[in-house]
Amino acid sequence: MSESQQACSEFTLHVVLATFPQNQEQRFHSAVKKFFFETYREEGIKYFNGASNDYYYQNGDQTVPVVYNPLCYHILGNYDVAYIALIDNFKFAQRLFEPRTSGVNEEGNISKIPLQDNLFNSHTFQSFTGIAAQSGPELKEFFYHRLKPQDPVRRHFVGICNLKLNNGFLIGNGKNYLHAVYKLIKKTIAQLLLECPDPLPVKKF
Repeated sequence: MSESQQACSEFTLHVVLATFPQNQEQRFHSAVKKFFFETYREEGIKYFNGASNDYYYQNGDQTVPVVYNPLCYHILGNYDVAYIALIDNFKFAQRLFEPRTSGVNEEGNISKIPLQDNLFNSHTFQSFTGIAAQSGPELKEFFYHRLKPQDPVRRHFVGICNLKLNNGFLIGNGKNYLHAVYKLIKKTIAQLLLECPDPLPVKKF
């Protein structure tokens, strides 16, 4: 089977770019992690009635979920933080979402917070997703080795690059041209860092 005819992975990436609300940084971070990603994953496990628990984990390690468990990077530029997660449902990434405190105190623990205080101060929150180039097992392995608590992989986080390609170059389904661009990005980063990088290309929509 040619590369252009291969089936897409059942998993893809979900990227959230956000700025922290002033004086609510930890509460905001905990709300996104616990009540956005974690709650969604737990509801999925309940829906499958535990029969597909391995689906959310890798290498039989059920202490480290790899699906709906974002990598978090503090970044420079227009945003404060990037959450990069492995997901399996585009509806999750495309639904309207506004982070709420959801009863999370500054220490990240659940507490009773008045309803009028359930909204965060001014902040930005942008998310996007697309079709990942890697296979499902490759993506799960990538996230597992960076999320595991024992000896996690620590690599350089270079940044998030959004490329819009001219349609005139996208002959057929454009896969050959996209692959050439991906190879050039990987080669350029390797020259800058003097090591082999792990870029994660996504066809965004």
